[in-house]
Amino acid sequence: MYNVEGLSSSDNNVSFRVSVDNMDFFFRLHIFRDILYCSIWMDNYLIVDSVKCINNAWLLPYKYLATAGNFRFEDSFDEYISASNFGNITKLKYYSREEYLQILNEG
Repeated sequence: MYNVEGLSSSDNNVSFRVSVDNMDFFFRLHIFRDILYCSIWMDNYLIVDSVKCINNAWLLPYKYLATAGNFRFEDSFDEYISASNFGNITKLKYYSREEYLQILNEG
């Protein structure tokens, strides 16, 4: 598991790059009415376009999981990810493919 650090609730639009498991992910987050939306590129290919970020929901589509793990936002309180919680109680985490499959098999 990998925590993505350096994100703050004061940013209405933020872009950042994460390199994990020999893959390069580019995220663009934007806030609308205090709800966080996310677009993701994997190796310069758009794979997720402006989806509403929901607590503990996996972000990457299934067809990309053959080579990648998966990301999700984790928040202790809300169903939808609120910008005001970001960096305090809301975290973006990456799980390797093995960790992701283990979580799916447990649930």
